[in-house]
Parts: sequence; structure tokens; C-alpha cells
Amino acid sequence: MAGSLTLAGSANLDSRSLFLNYELMVAFHDPAGIRRFAAWFDGECKNAGPCSPQRPGLLRDLAEGMLLWLAFQR
Repeated sequence: MAGSLTLAGSANLDSRSLFLNYELMVAFHDPAGIRRFAAWFDGECKNAGPCSPQRPGLLRDLAEGMLLWLAFQR
């Protein structure tokens, strides 16, 4: 977060995010909005806990591969 501009959202710079998923970014320009967002974000970080992700199964991997293949067909 910078003092004059803060960006928050889900956009990632990869092919799936840019071409397949719908992503959202919010830009905060005013200092009061940036301070409110920073306070909220800091509170969320303090309350966050560890994450134990599970490896996706074979069916999900196959479905995701098929979706990516279909998305780039013309």
C-alpha cells in the first residue's frame, strides 16, 4: 500500500487469470479510504490462521486441463 494509491483485488498476471477467470481490482485514491482499507486489512491479518491446503484429486486436475484446453481453442 502506498500513501497515494492502493490496489486490492484478485487479478493475477497469469494466463488463467487474464483469459479465463473474471477478476476484480479496486483502486483507492483518497487518503481516508486508504487508511480505512489499511486498518481493515491489518485487522484481517492479525485474525488470520494457518492454511493447510489439500492437493486436488485427479478428476479436478483433468477437468481443469480440459477447461484450459477448451478456453484457448478458436
